[in-house]
Amino acid sequence: MTSRKQLCSPCLRAKVERKAVVYCTDCQETICGECKNTHVQIKVLMNHKFCDIDEAPPLAVHNLLKRLSACSIHHNEEIIFTCKNHGSSFCNKCLLSSHMKCDQVRLLSDVLEHEDLTDCNTALCTFEDSAKKLLEHEDVQEHKLTEIQDDVRAKLHILKKNIFERFARLESSVLEELACKKLEIQSTINNQKHEVEQFLMEVHSNERMIESVVKYGSKQQVFLMKHQVLKDLIGKLDLSERGLKRSKSKLALTLKENIAVDPFLTQLESAFTLEVVNDDETENSSDFIMSEFNSGHRVHFIKDISLPEYSYAESAITSCVWMGQYVVIGRGSRLFVVDINLDKITTRKCKSRLGSITKMDQSTIVAYLRKTNTIELVEFNEGKITAVREIHPKATYKGVFGIEPVGSLVCVSENKGTIDILNKDGKIVQECMLDDHASRTVIFAKYCAFDNQKQIIYMSCCELYKVIGINMSGHVVFEHHLGDYAVPSQCAIGTDNSIYVTVDGPLNECCVVQINHSGGLVQKILSSKIKRFVGICFNDSCDKCVVVGQTLEVFSFD
Repeated sequence: MTSRKQLCSPCLRAKVERKAVVYCTDCQETICGECKNTHVQIKVLMNHKFCDIDEAPPLAVHNLLKRLSACSIHHNEEIIFTCKNHGSSFCNKCLLSSHMKCDQVRLLSDVLEHEDLTDCNTALCTFEDSAKKLLEHEDVQEHKLTEIQDDVRAKLHILKKNIFERFARLESSVLEELACKKLEIQSTINNQKHEVEQFLMEVHSNERMIESVVKYGSKQQVFLMKHQVLKDLIGKLDLSERGLKRSKSKLALTLKENIAVDPFLTQLESAFTLEVVNDDETENSSDFIMSEFNSGHRVHFIKDISLPEYSYAESAITSCVWMGQYVVIGRGSRLFVVDINLDKITTRKCKSRLGSITKMDQSTIVAYLRKTNTIELVEFNEGKITAVREIHPKATYKGVFGIEPVGSLVCVSENKGTIDILNKDGKIVQECMLDDHASRTVIFAKYCAFDNQKQIIYMSCCELYKVIGINMSGHVVFEHHLGDYAVPSQCAIGTDNSIYVTVDGPLNECCVVQINHSGGLVQKILSSKIKRFVGICFNDSCDKCVVVGQTLEVFSFD
């Protein structure tokens, strides 16, 4: 039997079953050949657009579009008016019964010119990013549990060397309690991760629903969908997100010393107990707030250049490189080429969101698209992108950068614990294993910079509030902790081969910090409580730098 979707809707209303051959996108109905001919003969219908029946929207989408257009009170009537006095949309019957005294009633067709679902999609993207960050937080908590277990075992082992019989009772008691506490906290983390994943699924589901309305719906339905989302969906998701943030795991285990052990060996059985503490209160570093700085270079403002509008989600992923008189910015899924001298900006759309951009040589930019695991070698000449060549590596990478002298790619693996050297064809020519500390740390890296001179990869680890350096042998040779809640973004090699990092600090303070190769803070520069700094890069002579946030700002050093 022919499905209802394949039958002519006008004929069905006349209780006749005829096979549909086209779909009218204006009426949003399937139509047979005879009704199509009648359709084009009627003056008010003759300009309607048709598509093949196979291109008609799925039944679920079709029903959604019908519901959007139907009056919430008179279900068989179509929405025609919108009223600002009541903040509602309604049909002819509602107008006569409830809105005759309203002075802000307009035809729905008159308010559709600039309506789209961009802000709804932006909100959903923000919720998606928030959910991913919550999942990353739970992964960090889970990782800390393992580290805590190792620390507890180590302390117990030291005691075990000096005591015998009584230590056996202590070890049994503490490890049993540790296992129980870990199981309880792990259960809490698993429950929270499940809730976040359910929330993320709901966000993705609504993204698909919005895409369907944009693809198949009319302007009226896009308008109605937007206001339905803003009134109901976004409020619901915002409430869920706040609940998830309030319930995110903040528990850790610490081995609390109840008594001084040496004088009280006879009381060893009760020397230690495991205590659950709030993880947010276990770290008390104050390195970020500095009253004095070591000698550093003075910085002078030169100019700033306005950048195209962007969403908050896009701003969180921003990196830049300096190419001659141009600065190329990777933000979201777009490349911006900024002429520093002429303040001129051109834009190129990428296939997906950029993970990072770096410079291979004076004419080649390396762009890594993490979502599609694609490396793009972008040829650059006099401010124009002349060619793009794609490499599709087998492994997934945290950072990808070019080595200027030899034209190779340095790639930090995300999950296999290696640094891979690739040629321009994407073939691995060398593989260096990361040590345990490096492997555990690189999973939190967001931005990377490569020091050609010292052959060190510097990484900003946002969740750990630190910057690390890994040599080409896979060992961590540099580590600088920025302090609680001081989140690092892009790092760059600048004046005196120091490391410069943009930081979103505590109390809404944003700045750029200069760190020397021994991990010491040289100075904090460009501090601001208003601007948000994300990207940073230097020119070839390292006497000028660009900082990218809401705008592009150029500075000189002396």
